[in-house]
Amino acid sequence: DFQALRQKSRGVILRAGQNLWIDKTFRTNYANAKSAGVLRGTYYFYDSRADPKKQAEKWIEALAGDYGELEHFADFEDSYGGKYHGWKHWYNFLERVKELAPGIKLGVYTGYYYWRENTNYMTSGITEASLNYFAQYPLWIAWYNPPDPFIPAPWTKWLFWQYTDDYPSDGWGA
Repeated sequence: DFQALRQKSRGVILRAGQNLWIDKTFRTNYANAKSAGVLRGTYYFYDSRADPKKQAEKWIEALAGDYGELEHFADFEDSYGGKYHGWKHWYNFLERVKELAPGIKLGVYTGYYYWRENTNYMTSGITEASLNYFAQYPLWIAWYNPPDPFIPAPWTKWLFWQYTDDYPSDGWGA
């Protein structure tokens, strides 16, 4: 009920998909949010088992030319261990999205420890310059330990802070 949501929030970030599939309720929810006047963004759960460029193409297909009003977040928290794991593939994913949808507002969703573990200089092979590439994107940080979230390099601030994964008693989001 996006009319009711509008009374509680100015915006919503909806899951568009994962791997090479679009979330089965995405298109309906995205359209209904727009009709209700709710600002819209999306996230796409990056899955290391599928080609990053094909995942980017699926995300843009889901948006069907309507890029909403809020950022679209690449969700980097995958633990499948697929052959497309790691920052080099994340780079390819983001760059393909920008190629297909110039001007789209992108961001990164991740957790502090996940990001730190997967961009460690010693184990991931990332250079400082490559890590700094990601700083151009606003950060949506998952951090469930108050008071304030730890922020992974290369960011120094966050745009959104997800401080719980529990739905409130009224059922409106996390």
